[in-house]
Amino acid sequence: MKKKVVAMLILAMLVTGCGANGKISDESATEQTSVVQEKAGQEVSSEEASDEASADSDNDASDETSSEDSNAAADASSVYASSESSADNGNDSTEASNLLDGTYNTELRTSPVEGLPYYVKSIEVTGDTIILNAAIYQFDADWNLIDIGMGTYTLKINENTRFLSGGGEDDPTEMSRDEFAIYVVKCADSGLGLSFKIVNGYLSEIGIWS
Repeated sequence: MKKKVVAMLILAMLVTGCGANGKISDESATEQTSVVQEKAGQEVSSEEASDEASADSDNDASDETSSEDSNAAADASSVYASSESSADNGNDSTEASNLLDGTYNTELRTSPVEGLPYYVKSIEVTGDTIILNAAIYQFDADWNLIDIGMGTYTLKINENTRFLSGGGEDDPTEMSRDEFAIYVVKCADSGLGLSFKIVNGYLSEIGIWS
């Protein structure tokens, strides 16, 4: 750019030294020099403007890239947060019992007998779950029997679950989960009653009664 300006200034000087009669008026020379300088100045301004526009464009592109990176990081964090929230709350949906809250009853016999349709086909205590395959019933507020029917029921245990046994007027005996698992097998086909209570989706208590 600077070389072009110098060349134009030299050309202006040469023009001022030549003319139709070998000379040109000082006024004409001054005007021509002024025109050349003005053009040179315009070209300088034009190139500077172009350089500034190019720099602005680069800055905009850089800002846009930075913004996209920031958005991507935010999305990843959101996804990550969302994943953590889902893992933390999974127990609410996957660990609830498949029966509504209430008290349920059945009898520890392996098959129904005449007049006694409620029985336990199988019962398994595993981890934090009792899997009960049985015909069960419950009572309404007026002690009317409501038949729930035969099915496989998942009863979820938590730290508040009580395992009981008893009969008559004596206080019930409380036992551990493992003790209950052994005891309920011993009582299979005994005809003893089995009742359990679901509260907030979890097994509040389960007992064997004579």
